[in-house]
Amino acid sequence: CLEKREESLDAMRQAYEEAPDNPTVIFDYALILLKMEINLDEADRLLEAVEAQPLSDLLQMLLPFGHGLQQLNHKRYVEARDLLIESRRCLMPMAALPLVQMFLDFNAAYLAIASARCGDLPTALKFYRPAKKRLEAMGYTMLLARLNEALQGYV
Repeated sequence: CLEKREESLDAMRQAYEEAPDNPTVIFDYALILLKMEINLDEADRLLEAVEAQPLSDLLQMLLPFGHGLQQLNHKRYVEARDLLIESRRCLMPMAALPLVQMFLDFNAAYLAIASARCGDLPTALKFYRPAKKRLEAMGYTMLLARLNEALQGYV
């Protein structure tokens, strides 16, 4: 629902305005912009700001995901795929944690998209099926549409 997306974006913007030096808040705001594919220049600036801060171990592990999504939105598909693979490698040891599993679910979808866009069909298909099921179960229609569009004609 577009209204809920706008509410989420407004809430993240307000959180950022209230804590502009908090790297977790900055990262979260950058991610929502990247996921919504809007204000990409602002998202780029925010990711740079995150890297200039001291980061928690978890945030350091999530950063390749953010950069992978950034590269995907800038249509640098090989770089996106490589960063998303790196992100999976960093996160897999902690997959039992619900937050990490959620990022892995998103990662699978974006990895399938990036892989399809750069012609790596085996990797795209490997991550497409589980990502599609999880996105459907969680109701992430916007990402699901992007995933289906990237693999149209292959599945």
